[in-house]
Amino acid sequence: MRGYYSDLVLDPTLSPTHSLYPSAEHRTFPKEDGEMVVESRIVNDMKSHLSESEFWHAIEHLFVVGIAQKKISEPYQRRDSWLPVRHYEKQVKQSPQPTTMAGASFASRRRPSRSRG
Repeated sequence: MRGYYSDLVLDPTLSPTHSLYPSAEHRTFPKEDGEMVVESRIVNDMKSHLSESEFWHAIEHLFVVGIAQKKISEPYQRRDSWLPVRHYEKQVKQSPQPTTMAGASFASRRRPSRSRG
């Protein structure tokens, strides 16, 4: 299956938090279920804020800016294997483990507190 606007390959077996997971897109506003297509989640998020005409104008604008800033250069080509590095998954931060030394935990190696008396 391919995205309606992007023509990127979509894979329904991916995690729903993956940027290229298939997503239902309404082509009309207000939303009419008879005018639905499938698109990648990342493109659908951008498109959901715009009409189809506004969407293509934004894409054209980004392309022209990319050329002007030398981020896009010839030969222009389709990138069917394009894949973003980040997806919609939240990164889970690992809490650092206490340092151990010869089997003793960091907490057990602390010096006893001196009493002020």
